[in-house]
Amino acid sequence: FAFFTMEKENLALININSGKIEKQIFVNADERKDPRNNAEHATITALCCTSDGRYVFTGNAFTTIRVWDMQSSRMIGKLKGHGDGITSLSVSADNRKLISTSNDRTIRIWDIGSSKCIAVLGDPERDAVHAHHRGVNAASMSRDGSRIVSCSADCTVKVWDAVTASCIGT
Repeated sequence: FAFFTMEKENLALININSGKIEKQIFVNADERKDPRNNAEHATITALCCTSDGRYVFTGNAFTTIRVWDMQSSRMIGKLKGHGDGITSLSVSADNRKLISTSNDRTIRIWDIGSSKCIAVLGDPERDAVHAHHRGVNAASMSRDGSRIVSCSADCTVKVWDAVTASCIGT
């Protein structure tokens, strides 16, 4: 199966073998009802799923990550904490943690089971609040869950200790 967005606001689950849409979800129904919101903000900017395909996570410029149960095709939660648009999402190999990055210059680690933010990555020697000096483009966790690698619009790549949330290399 593969996921993709259609017309900026729909999430589709595609069967790769048949090429048919198996499920389709309108992901930004609540924002669309608000006339102050525009299509740019409704656009999905980040997407990932657990390896078993049970949960899908979407992010957009509204700063909120949405959690979707693919069995019911319903949103089951929202993860809030970023101060600017979500730029990337990735799930750990064990399906227990979600890594999110944002234009707010932070990287957050979320516990999928509790939907709680368990760490915000920052560099205490430079800036205790921000992981990078400009928006964070992407981050991914190592297979064993011990490291996170991030890249940013500030033209840096950083390696983080996922347990201590400290930068161990640039």
